[in-house]
Amino acid sequence: MSIPASNIKVIFIGAICFVLWGGYNIGKASYTALSWAKTEGTVVDFEHNTWSCGKGVGTCYQLIVGYYAGKTYYTVNSDKKFNHDMPTHLQDTKVTVYYSPANPAEAVLGGSYGPMNYGIILFLIGVIVLFIFWVKRERK
Repeated sequence: MSIPASNIKVIFIGAICFVLWGGYNIGKASYTALSWAKTEGTVVDFEHNTWSCGKGVGTCYQLIVGYYAGKTYYTVNSDKKFNHDMPTHLQDTKVTVYYSPANPAEAVLGGSYGPMNYGIILFLIGVIVLFIFWVKRERK
């Protein structure tokens, strides 16, 4: 079974996009971890979403993490979304927060709630698809 050349191009371009998008997220997370200030935050609440949950998911939640930068209190939402049920078991959980020293309200979460995990997943999916195409390519 052969895939039409036009479909192969679309899949190849999609794989490249995944690699680039994943690489961007990995780079962003690495940059913040190296150059931004680090503090400990606490999960204080959950944000209910219905519009950004993904296909087939009617409701999801994001963590809201509170943290102090100096004497000022800020909050930041997680990149990770929890489908269907509110993750109340994470209430009061300690989370690493990276924030911009120039603008402490600009922050991202570290660990499994930050952009690094999504970047790695997207990057690996793209690399796997590219590898499959390289192995399965027609040799002349």
